[in-house]
Amino acid sequence: GSTGCEIEHCATLESGDCHKNVDSCQKGDEKVYKCLECEQGYEVNSEGGCSPILCSRTDYPYTERPTICYGEPLVCHGGEDVYYGCPGCLPGCIKSNGSCLSPTCEENEHIDENDVCSCVCNSGYERIATGCVPVCVNHATRNSSGTCVCDTGYESYNGACVIQCAENEIRNESGVCVSAHPSPAIAFTVTTTAASQGITIKTVGAAHIDWGDGNVQDVTGTGTTTAHSYTTAGSYDVYVTGTPTGFTVTAGQKYLTKLLDISLPSITSYDKAFWLAKNMTGDLTNMEFPSGLKNGADMFNGCSGLTGTIPELPSGLYNGKDMFANCSGLTGTIPELPSGLRSGDSMFAGCSGLTGNIPEIPSGITFGQGMFGGCSGLTGGIPELPDELTNGHLMFADCSGLTGNVPELPSSIEDGEGMFEGCSGLTGGIPTLPSGLTNGKSMFEGCSGLNGTITENNPTLPSGLTNGYAMFRNCTALTGGIPTLPEELTNGESMFEGCSGLTGGIPTLPTNLTQGALMFWNCSGLTGQCPIKPDSLTDYDNMYFNTGVCCDYGGATATGCACDRNIYPYSTSEWSCYVNETDGEGHCDYCTDSTGTYMAVTCSLEYYSPYPDSGRVGCVLGANCPTEGVGWIHRDTFATDPNIMAHCANLRWCPLDSAYAKCYKCDDGYTLTHNPAHVCEEQ
Repeated sequence: GSTGCEIEHCATLESGDCHKNVDSCQKGDEKVYKCLECEQGYEVNSEGGCSPILCSRTDYPYTERPTICYGEPLVCHGGEDVYYGCPGCLPGCIKSNGSCLSPTCEENEHIDENDVCSCVCNSGYERIATGCVPVCVNHATRNSSGTCVCDTGYESYNGACVIQCAENEIRNESGVCVSAHPSPAIAFTVTTTAASQGITIKTVGAAHIDWGDGNVQDVTGTGTTTAHSYTTAGSYDVYVTGTPTGFTVTAGQKYLTKLLDISLPSITSYDKAFWLAKNMTGDLTNMEFPSGLKNGADMFNGCSGLTGTIPELPSGLYNGKDMFANCSGLTGTIPELPSGLRSGDSMFAGCSGLTGNIPEIPSGITFGQGMFGGCSGLTGGIPELPDELTNGHLMFADCSGLTGNVPELPSSIEDGEGMFEGCSGLTGGIPTLPSGLTNGKSMFEGCSGLNGTITENNPTLPSGLTNGYAMFRNCTALTGGIPTLPEELTNGESMFEGCSGLTGGIPTLPTNLTQGALMFWNCSGLTGQCPIKPDSLTDYDNMYFNTGVCCDYGGATATGCACDRNIYPYSTSEWSCYVNETDGEGHCDYCTDSTGTYMAVTCSLEYYSPYPDSGRVGCVLGANCPTEGVGWIHRDTFATDPNIMAHCANLRWCPLDSAYAKCYKCDDGYTLTHNPAHVCEEQ
C-alpha cells in the first residue's frame, strides 16, 4: 500500500489546502496528500501545495475583478494583494496588455455610462449611418439623405418648423404671419368659374379697390356702384382701403368664397355688406369690427359658411337687424350687446350653433322680432325684457334649450306672434299679458313645460287681442280654467288645442269671432255646455272635438248630456238637438236632424213660432203685445214711476215697438207678484 507515496512532498498538507484537485495515498497508518491543480492565481509548489503566482502589474492592472474582459479574468498575487488582468476585451473596448480601454468617441458622442465599451449620441442627437446628428425638431422628418425637412404645411423658421403662412401672407420680424396686403382693410376672395364673371360693390366715400388681378380703381361719392369682371376663371383677393364709410356687395355674392378682413376703421355702415354670400367661408374669431360701426343690418345674413366665434361688437352699434341671421356655422357664446342697440330683429336668428346664456338685452331695444329665433343651443333663462319692446314676434321661437320662467312681459308689446313658440324647457305659469297685445298667434305654442294657470294673472285676455291662432296650442301642462275672451277676438283657431290640463267650462264666445276651428280640440278636461255660437262664426270645424263639452255644433263628441239655450229673440243660427223644460223665462225646445230638417216644438208663455208652416221653428215674443192687465207695463208708466221695476233681474220688452215691458225674474230676496203686474216685492 505504500508504493508511489511521496510523503516528503505532502507531509505538511491538510486535506483542505489544495484549491481544486487533490490526490492522496496511505502509507502505513498515515494518509498523505498532494495537490494536482490550484485555482486561478495559484500554482502547485514543490511541496505539493498551492502557492500564489507572483506577477507583473503591467499584465494585471486591476485591483478588483473587471467586468469588461472577454473571458474569465486572469489573477495573480503580489504579496497579500490580488491583481487581475484581461485575457481579451468585450467588443468596442481596446486591449492594452492586461487592460481593456474604452473607445474614443466621435464628435457629439460620449461613453455610455451603462456600457463603457460603447459610445452613444449626446442629448438632442440621434445616430444615423454617418454618425450622431441633431434630432429633427417637431413637425420635421429626416429624408433619405439624412437631412431634416419640415412636414407638409410647415416651414422652417429660426431652426424650427412652424405652420406655413397662408397664401397672400408673409412672416414679419417677430415670426408672425401677417397679410401681404394692406391692413386694416375690407378683404375677401372672389372665385370665378368662367371668363367675364365678377362682382359689383357699392361704397360711400373715398375708396381704393385692388381687384386682385392687377387692376386697381379709386372711387368717390356718396353711393358709388362699381362693377368688375375677370377675364379668366380663378381666385382673386379683393382689397378695399381708403376712407369709405359704407360698403356693400350688391351683385355677384355667389362668387365670394372667403372672408379675409373687415377691420377698415372708416366704416360706419355695413348694411347688407355680404348679404346672402352663402358660399363664403372664413373664421370670425380673430377678426375685428371697425370701432365706429353703427349699422350692421344684414351684414352676414345667410352666410352659413362662416365659422368661429362672434368677435366683440362695437360699442356704438345701434342697428343689428339680421346681422348674423342664418349663420348656422358660428359657435361659442353671444358677446355683450352694445347698450345703444335699438333694433335686434333676427340679429341671431337661425344661429343654431351658438351656445351659452343670452346676454343682457339693451333697454332701448324696441324691435326684437326673431332676435334669437332658432338658436336651439342657447341655455339658461331669458333675461329681463326691455320696457319699450313693442315687437316680440318669434323673438325666442324654437329656443328649446332655454329654462326657467317666462319673464315679465312689457306692457308695450303689441305683436307677440310666436314669441316663445317651441320653448319646451320653460316652466311656471303664463305671466300677465301686455294690455296692448293684438297679435298672440302661436305665442306660447308648444311650451309643454308651462305648468301654471292662465287665469291667475289673466282673468281676462287683453281687450285688443284679435289674433289668438294657436296661442296656447299643446301647452299640455297648463291647468285651471279658460279666461274671459275679448270681444275683439276674430281668430281663435286652435287657440287652446291640445291643452288637456285645462278644466271648467267655456266662456262666452266673442261676437266678432269668425275662425273657431279646433279652438278647444282635445281639451279633454273641459266640461259643461258650449256658449251660443255667434252669428259671425263661420269656421268651427271640430271646435269641441274630444272635449267633455255638450254642444250642438263644432264637432262635439261628448255623450249623455242635455243642452238648453235661451234663444229670444229668434236667432237664425242653426242648432242641433235640444231637450229643455219650459221654465217660464221664454225658453223653447226644438231640434234639427243632420239634414237640417226642423221638428215642431212648443213655445212657452207669450212666445210663438213665426214660421209654423215652413217647418222651421223658433220662439219670439208675440206680435200682438198684450195689455197692462195681464202683467205688461206701458212705457208711459215708467216715465211717471221709474222705480216700478226696481229689483227686476229679467226685464223683457215687447220687441215690436218696445212699448210694453214685463218682469220674469227678481233679484235674490225679492218675490215676483202678479197684481196688477209683474213687479218685485221684498220677501
